[in-house]
Amino acid sequence: MTSVMTSLISMEEGIGTLLMASQISESERHLDPMDERFLTIFALHEDDNDCSIILNRDYSMLYMNNRVKEIIAKIYNKEARIGDCILDYSALNSQDGFLENCDKAFRGETVIKELPLTYKNGSTFWWRVKYVPIPRKDGRIDNILFKSIDITDIIGTKEQLQWQNERLNSLFTLMEMEADEREVVNFAIEEVVRLTKSEVAYLHFVETQEDKSVDLQLFTWSKSVAGKCMIPNETKYPVVSAGVWVDCIRTGAPALHNDYQHYETRKGYPEGHFPVSRHLSVPVFEDGQPKMIFGVGNKPTEYTPSDVRDMQIYANELWKIITKRRTINELKEAKALAEKNSRLKSEFLSQMSHEIRSPINVLLGSVEVLKDFANEEMLNDAAFAFEAIENAGMRIVRTINMILSMSEIQSENYHPKLKEIDLKPVLLKLESEYAMLAGRKGLEFKLQVNCSYTKVMADEYSLIQILGNLLDNAIKYTGSGGVTITVDEQESNILVSVADTGQGIEDSHKDIVFAPFRQEQQRYGRNFEGNGLGLALVKNYCDRNNIQISFTSEKGAGSTFLLTFPKVRVTAPDR
Repeated sequence: MTSVMTSLISMEEGIGTLLMASQISESERHLDPMDERFLTIFALHEDDNDCSIILNRDYSMLYMNNRVKEIIAKIYNKEARIGDCILDYSALNSQDGFLENCDKAFRGETVIKELPLTYKNGSTFWWRVKYVPIPRKDGRIDNILFKSIDITDIIGTKEQLQWQNERLNSLFTLMEMEADEREVVNFAIEEVVRLTKSEVAYLHFVETQEDKSVDLQLFTWSKSVAGKCMIPNETKYPVVSAGVWVDCIRTGAPALHNDYQHYETRKGYPEGHFPVSRHLSVPVFEDGQPKMIFGVGNKPTEYTPSDVRDMQIYANELWKIITKRRTINELKEAKALAEKNSRLKSEFLSQMSHEIRSPINVLLGSVEVLKDFANEEMLNDAAFAFEAIENAGMRIVRTINMILSMSEIQSENYHPKLKEIDLKPVLLKLESEYAMLAGRKGLEFKLQVNCSYTKVMADEYSLIQILGNLLDNAIKYTGSGGVTITVDEQESNILVSVADTGQGIEDSHKDIVFAPFRQEQQRYGRNFEGNGLGLALVKNYCDRNNIQISFTSEKGAGSTFLLTFPKVRVTAPDR
């Protein structure tokens, strides 16, 4: 029988006219006298992807669209018929809730819910269900429209986003934890139990031996294993003897066993192990070598590809945190050892300097006493010997002072005190001292100050050490000619150069000029005394005072060392 009719329908855009032709079976026609309300619903929902059912007060299905028929045929393996009771097909976890919502709709209330439905074949879907009253013209409600939309994918996406957010929060907490490695791993273990909804979790570290064999080190179980597993933590055994759970190392990919009991190649449990129904383990590799296995087990439902992906990400990040912490701990231990060695070295050098200085000072003092008691003839005859003793003693003292200064700098115990210093009076004082030393060798010594502004920011002790060592070297390595100190001014810098006409530096030696204990002549019988510490100290003092140092040199023509000091900023007075 074919029914053709028109009907006014209410739409969001306004009122429209629906022209409708509908084939009504004999059983449907006699089951309930359909009116325009139902025919309108038939036309709107027949081929809809959502499920639409019209119910009466006996919960009989007076109408179902094609989507409902498909689902019932697939899940229940039978053909749905008009007049069937919906309760026979209901997969609702609580029919009481379904009946309650239907009752509200029969009283004129529209009800919307989101809920999971688990069917007889074990599959679970999430649905957004809607109970809509269908009033008659007289206002009475004998029928309702039950409409459901499959939102399984939407819920799955929400859960995945929530998992990712919780995973990120968990990893952030791990990175911020001030705890040792075991506490960090224990926290991570409990987190994956919670995030994957598993019963148990475990972590193994993996060691590759020199003979290429691979050993497993059980580091820890989750707390939930307590009392269920008698296998002790930190049990060590080779991979070759392990079961299918370590396939992740053998294959380099996650090992997933949703039906662990019936897995063909499993070897069974070791003595004291708890039962396993489902299992997931992921590997962590570094430089091609296995480093860690992170696993969970006994989730109430099957582990999904999302679980596999998220576990792998979590394990990779956990390993990065573990290795970072190990590196930090190693650096802390190395730093502590270095500080201890530096302290011992400083104490040793201080003690040795005292042991050496004391007798040297006695010798130098004794020379002065002998001079006082000697007559003029004896002084003339022994002048060379007295001078040799004094020079040798002072050389030892200078060497000790340099070694102590270098030790202080290298141990980071030297802290310069920067202040405003006028270079001119400092250089004038050095001129009076070193001009005398240069004169003894027949060298000319000149100081040229070519600018009126000579104020710099530096540590006074460092400045004297820098200039003193440069002048010592210049006079020491110059046989004839002279030494010149020149001061010039640039827009933002003060330049001080120390130039000599000495032997110069070989090109092959220029790269190591500032290295400690290095000299161009290293052999015994070299032409000049020294320990190779002078320029090394100069460079270190310059670095700690923000002074740039450079040099030019030509073998046989002398050397020029240039110091670049930042100017002291002059602030204009307030008006």
